[in-house]
Amino acid sequence: MNQKPLIPTDAPSLRTLLADLSDAELLQLSPLKAQATRTVTTKTPHPRQAEFQTLTCEEALYGGAAGGGKTEALLWWLGEGIHVPSYSGVFFRRTYAQLSKSNDSPITKAFELYGPLGGTYKASEHRWRFPSGASIEFGHLQHEDSVHDYQGPAYHRVAFDELTQFSEQQYLYLFSRMRMRRDFPVRMGIRAASNPGGPGHAWVKERFVTREAQAAIQQLSPREPSPPGMMFWPTENRAFVPARVADNPSLDVDDYIERMLTHLPAVLRGRLLNGDWSVVEDALIRAEWLRYYKLRGDQMLVALDGQSAPLGEIDCHDCRRIATIDTAGTSQQKADER
Repeated sequence: MNQKPLIPTDAPSLRTLLADLSDAELLQLSPLKAQATRTVTTKTPHPRQAEFQTLTCEEALYGGAAGGGKTEALLWWLGEGIHVPSYSGVFFRRTYAQLSKSNDSPITKAFELYGPLGGTYKASEHRWRFPSGASIEFGHLQHEDSVHDYQGPAYHRVAFDELTQFSEQQYLYLFSRMRMRRDFPVRMGIRAASNPGGPGHAWVKERFVTREAQAAIQQLSPREPSPPGMMFWPTENRAFVPARVADNPSLDVDDYIERMLTHLPAVLRGRLLNGDWSVVEDALIRAEWLRYYKLRGDQMLVALDGQSAPLGEIDCHDCRRIATIDTAGTSQQKADER
């Protein structure tokens, strides 16, 4: 007596059967069953990242050198509120491609961290949701006025990855998007991470990197981890936490450093390998931009009808155009840097 197969072999019947199966039943049939059902272990922060998590100030910058675990530090900080039902966080990169491109992207890393914590990712919303009802959104601010896309929502925590890719106006605008109840159990704030360099290098350095921080960073070799407790406070409620590749034991530090030494030009190597914010490719104001001006000692002369004259001797009523120049540093500051 022939027995009917448990699973039909003709395609239409097979499709009908599969459509009626639950996710759990489909998993039993999947060749990926062994991989999908293996025990998932949650990651824990490295010591330097853990120090960053302990900060209670309103804003803080993490990083400097490449390879210090910046993105994960921000994701862990945002994840501290996922047990609170109404908690809402947002993670920014400048463009969506920077959020999602490559297997080392922020979204990929979020799967490694948030998946084991019960989170589910809805790609159409670029948002993680957790069993408590909490959510963490992934956003981008490609254009200067993209901040207005976030005019309505309110967040408890905001994170900027690679802060020097953003403008200062975009960064400051997001402070207005943070609102919370008095009794809310998660402390709100803004956290950022970045390497030196990029369009926003100057304003990020000015806001976070003190002279003391810069001097301390320059004393460390690339293979030295940051000393425990090494933090700097530009203001009472703003912190800078330097980090370097030696702070990230997940990486092959020697191999990473060797690649930097071998392949990167001097300026980029100083920024990414050492996390040195003082390294610049050129002055903020270049001499060739000042073609209508001349310097005589400490005095600047301005061209008027083809003739150079001291600024103090010019009647502004005779000028069709007036330009002013911020030299981006006093003589004392330049001397200190040298």
